[in-house]
Amino acid sequence: MCFQKEMGQWMTPDGIVAMILDGVGYAGRKILEKTIMEPSFGDGAFLRNIVVRVIGAGRDRGLNSECIARILNENIYGIEKDRSLYDKCIKKLNALLEAYEIPIISWNNLIFGDAITEHVRFLEKFDYCVGNPPFVRVHNIPQEYRSVVSNFRFSDGMRDLYVTFYEIGLKMLHEKGKLGFISANSFLKNTSQQAFRDYLVKSKYISAVYDFKTSKIFSDADTYTCICILNKNRKRADFSVDYREYQMFDLVERNRLSYEYFCESLLDKAWNLAGDDEIRFLEENKALPIKIQNIAIVQNGVATNRDAVYIVRAFCDKNLTKEYRGKHTDAQTVVYFHDGGRVHEIESTILHRCVKASKFNGQLTNTYIIFPYKASKEPKFYTPTGEKLTSEYKPVTEEELKTDFPKAYQYLLSKWDELITRDTDKGSVWFLFGRSQGIQNSCFKKIVFKHILSKKHPIVEPFVLEEDVIVYSGIFITIDRNICITPKFKDDGNKTAGTYIFNLDDYNFELKETEKVLRTPEFSKYCAIVGKDMAGGYVGVSAKMVKAFGTHLTDFPNFPVSLKLSDAEIADRHCLNNLFHQKFVQIIKQSHENMAKFGKTSSKRVSVFHGFLARLLQYKLGTDFDIYADGYSYGNEYIISGNFDNKKVDVAITKKGRIVGAVAFKLLANNFKQNNKNFIEAMLGEATQLRGLGVPYGFCYLIPEKSLHLGVGSRRQKFMSFDVLTQADIKVYYDIITDARYKNRTPDALFVGIHKLFKDEFLNNLRPGEMVDLSSEEYLNGIEPVWSDCNFIDDEEIRDYFLAENIGEFLDEFVKIILEKE
Repeated sequence: MCFQKEMGQWMTPDGIVAMILDGVGYAGRKILEKTIMEPSFGDGAFLRNIVVRVIGAGRDRGLNSECIARILNENIYGIEKDRSLYDKCIKKLNALLEAYEIPIISWNNLIFGDAITEHVRFLEKFDYCVGNPPFVRVHNIPQEYRSVVSNFRFSDGMRDLYVTFYEIGLKMLHEKGKLGFISANSFLKNTSQQAFRDYLVKSKYISAVYDFKTSKIFSDADTYTCICILNKNRKRADFSVDYREYQMFDLVERNRLSYEYFCESLLDKAWNLAGDDEIRFLEENKALPIKIQNIAIVQNGVATNRDAVYIVRAFCDKNLTKEYRGKHTDAQTVVYFHDGGRVHEIESTILHRCVKASKFNGQLTNTYIIFPYKASKEPKFYTPTGEKLTSEYKPVTEEELKTDFPKAYQYLLSKWDELITRDTDKGSVWFLFGRSQGIQNSCFKKIVFKHILSKKHPIVEPFVLEEDVIVYSGIFITIDRNICITPKFKDDGNKTAGTYIFNLDDYNFELKETEKVLRTPEFSKYCAIVGKDMAGGYVGVSAKMVKAFGTHLTDFPNFPVSLKLSDAEIADRHCLNNLFHQKFVQIIKQSHENMAKFGKTSSKRVSVFHGFLARLLQYKLGTDFDIYADGYSYGNEYIISGNFDNKKVDVAITKKGRIVGAVAFKLLANNFKQNNKNFIEAMLGEATQLRGLGVPYGFCYLIPEKSLHLGVGSRRQKFMSFDVLTQADIKVYYDIITDARYKNRTPDALFVGIHKLFKDEFLNNLRPGEMVDLSSEEYLNGIEPVWSDCNFIDDEEIRDYFLAENIGEFLDEFVKIILEKE
C-alpha cells in the first residue's frame, strides 16, 4: 500500500474548493468577521483559496494590508499531521501573501498536529469548517491509532475515517456553523454508515449533496466522491436539501428534496437522491404494500474467507480429463481436483455443486465447494405425502470429518496454516467456513442474479437453482419457510411433537412469483436508481435494497387478510390497518367454532388469534425477524428466561436468535369485574417482569359488550344471566393507560378491543334457565362479532379513545419500539 493511500491524502482541485466555499456561503464582506477551520489541510488547497477570498473582501471594503494580515492570522485555522505537507503549505501561503503585497504573518492558528486529538481545543468555536478529510478505512490505520478513533460515535466496525472527520467538524462548529466536505460518496448508501445518515437527518443538519457519481475527481484515487454541506442552525427557515448530480464538473441533474422526504423515506435506508422522475418512481414503489421481504429471505451467499481452498474443479479421473457432474446425494465415490501443483483425491459426498452468484450465467459447471456441513435431522420436515425433507445444515464435528471424509480431512489439514489465520466467527472450528452466513437456508431451492449491473442499461436475469447448489459471492433468495410450514395435527386436533408439514407446492409457487418480480423492468430500474455507484458505469445492489422493493403481487399465503391488493387506495397504510382491524374481530367466530369442534380446553380456541397477530407482525417486520406463536409456522410458544421465573409468551419476536419483543393476548368471556381485577394485576406483573429484562412488551385484549353467564358444563350449559360491560368496567383500563405513574409497569403498547359478540335476535330469544349447546348450529349462527360503537360509555373522552383503537396501528406502534431498539 502506498504512503499516500495509508494516509488517505489526495489533494483537492481548485474547482472543488470553490464549490464547497460557495456551498457553505463563505463569500462576500461578511467573511472578514467569520472564523473558518480546515481540519486536515494537506498542502493548503482550501487555505490558499480562503486567503484569496479574505484579501479580496478586505480590499473591497477598503482595508489596508496590515488590517487584512491581522484578520488572516486571527480567523483562519487549520490542522495537519504530516510535517512535509505542513511546511509546504506554509511556504505556499507566504508566497501568496507576497504576491498580494500582504505582510507575512506567523500563522499561529495553523497547527502541526492530529485533528483526531487536537480538535478538542476548538469545540463549538467556528463559523465554518471545510476540507477534504482523509479517504482511509479504519482497518488500514495502526492499531494504537484505531483505539483513539474508536472513541468517536460513528467509527465502529470497518467504517471510513472520513466519517469520523464529519463528526470532528460538527463538534468544532458553533450552533449556527456550516460544514462543507468532499468525501467518498459511499456513506450515502453503505449499510455501515446508516447510523451516521440517520443522525444527520434527525439533527436537521443535512443541507446539500453534490454527487459526482462515478466521475473520478481525484485521478489518482479509485474513490467516488460527493460534496456534503451541513448546517447546524436548527432555527433556519428552510430545511430542504439541494441535490446536484455532476458528470465531472458538468451539472446533469438538480433537485430540491424536502426534509419530509428524508424523514419519511430515507430514515434507516440508503439515501436515494435523484431527480423528480426517479424520486416519484421510488415513492410509488415504496407505497406498494407487499415488499420482497414480506415473502422472501434475501441474503448473501456463504463466506469461506478462503475460496481458493474450498472451491475446486472436480474430475472423475486423475488426469483431469473427464469433468465430474454429480451431486453430494449420489453414492460416494472418489473424485479429483488440482491444487498447488498436485492432484488431490476427495470424497464426492462432501462436495456440493456451487455457483458464484455475482458472475453466474445460468450454466452449472464442474465447480464444487468443499462443504463440511451435514443435513440436520431436527426439526422434522415432511411433504404432505410423507416424504422427509432437509430443513437446515449444521457443522460436522472434526471427528465426523476425519471418519466419514478422511481424504477431505487430510486436504484441509494440509491447509491448516491458511485456514487458521482467516478472519472467522468467534469460536468457529478451524475447518469450517469463515462465516456462518447463508448456510441455514442453503438447503432450499433458491434464486440468484448478478447484483452488479449497468446503470444505463440495467437488466436483471434471475436463475432458479436446485436445493443442493450452494451460493457464494453474491446474493441468493429463498422463500420464507413460515409461508409453507404447518404443524402436523392428529385427528383430535393435537400436534404431533416435532413434526411439520412443508408444502412444496406453496414454496415453488412463491419462488416462481418472486422470480417474475425480479424479471420486471421496474425491478431493473429500481436497482439502477438505488444501487451503489461502481467503476465503469455499473451499480452494486445490496440484499437490503432488494428486500425493500415493492411488488405488484396481490396476494400470498402469509398475508393475514384474504383480499386482493389491486386497488391503489389499499397501498395506503391506514387503509390496510383498517382492513386488518375488521378481519381481526371476525376471527372471534373462528375461535368459537374451534371450541365447538375441539372443546373448551383446546389450544385451537386462542391459537387463531395468536396466529393472526404473528402473521401481521411478520408482514410488518419482514423476514429479517422470526415470529413464534401457537397457530403460526412451527406452532410453538416461546419461553423467555427471567431472573426469577420463566415466562411463556403468546407471540414472540426474535432476530438472530435473540428475543426482541413479545405480545400477549387475552380474550375475556364474562364476569368482567372480577376478571378485570385479576387480569390487570397479572398484566402489570408481566409487563414489569418483561420490561425489566429489556424486552418490549405489547398486550392485546378483547372484551365483549355483552356475554352469557353460563352454569357449569362442557358442551351444554345453563344460561344464567347476561354479563354486561359498563363504563366503570372499561374506565379501569383507560385510567391505567393514561396515568403516567403506571408507565414503567404497563405494556409498551396496549390494545383493548371492545366488540359485540352476538346477534341481537339471538340474545333476545334467550331465557334464564335455558340450556345452551355451545356446539349447536343455533349457538354458532348466533355469533356475529363486530366492533362496538361504545354507546354504553357516557364519557365522551373515554368513548373516543376506545373507538379509535385499531389493531394495525397498535402493532405499528409496537413494531416502531422494536425497530428503535434494534
